[in-house]
Amino acid sequence: MELSTFFETIDDSNNRRKAKVLIDWISETYPNLTFSMKWNQPMFLNEGTYIIGLSVSKKHLALGLEKELMNQLHDLIDSSNYESSKMLIKISWNKELDFVFLKKIVDYVIDYKKDIKSFWI
Repeated sequence: MELSTFFETIDDSNNRRKAKVLIDWISETYPNLTFSMKWNQPMFLNEGTYIIGLSVSKKHLALGLEKELMNQLHDLIDSSNYESSKMLIKISWNKELDFVFLKKIVDYVIDYKKDIKSFWI
């Protein structure tokens, strides 16, 4: 699947725009990360190691993190304005993107995985 096809799966144009803004922000903020489409989802890798992925549903845009990292970031995630599950941070379509929070998450994951050479932890 190409990125354009991923965007086509988002019916609402405002939601599609929000997903594009987030992907563009990650690309611009972290130019060293490689964008990739795997399992029909956009994701960002650091030297072949998974950093973060995105998925969508009717209710939210989700950031996928590995369970171990979700556990480590539990307090930060709980203090955010977003819901979460075992491996997802759920950004409701009606909520603003909190780039300060998102930067803390991505920075942490990059730092934590800096010496990991496999795709997953």
